[in-house]
Amino acid sequence: MIFDLEAIPSEKRQTSSKVFLGNSRELENVLDAESVDLMITSPPYPGDHEYTKHTRLELTFMNYVQDMKDFRRIKQRLMRSATTNIYRNDDEAQYVRDIDSIKIATELIARRLKASNATSGFEKLYTKLVWEYFGGMYLNLLGVHQTLKKGGKIYLLVSDSHAFKMVHIETAKILAEIGLKIGFSNCEIQLWQDKISTSHKYHIPENILILTK
Repeated sequence: MIFDLEAIPSEKRQTSSKVFLGNSRELENVLDAESVDLMITSPPYPGDHEYTKHTRLELTFMNYVQDMKDFRRIKQRLMRSATTNIYRNDDEAQYVRDIDSIKIATELIARRLKASNATSGFEKLYTKLVWEYFGGMYLNLLGVHQTLKKGGKIYLLVSDSHAFKMVHIETAKILAEIGLKIGFSNCEIQLWQDKISTSHKYHIPENILILTK
């Protein structure tokens, strides 16, 4: 990344930027309707990763947080991608209840949980987490659709998942379904890299999803 940045001609380095602190599921609070040509992002993956754990030291040393209450406030703004980040009142799943591919995946997770007699509290949240993740992404993509200009595109780097009882969740394909439901005119999926799980030697595609308004 450093080499790429150094290769940029000096006359193109003076680019203004703005940083917003907010919720990606409420883009209408920071971006005007039909004001954006292009979006590039890599949202959280549905892999049961608690993202604040990876940045806890940095957040503390840079004085963004003072205590666990501050961490909770940050976690509540995040996309639901970890069982430690699910809350009793979460109900963003309501927006994607009609997506059959999510229903099929969560039903398979539930059957495997029952077959293995899973009893831990976190395991019991697996199906809720998957529903809430895609429900949150629905709200995000809905805001994206509203703020993109006609013909505008969003590029999302997302990974498939098999973190929940080894059920393969095809993240890009499901998000493409959601995008078309919202009203995007076209979707394309390009393979970025084929990762291999170190624990199970399982292939996990990482894809670029391109949605066009």
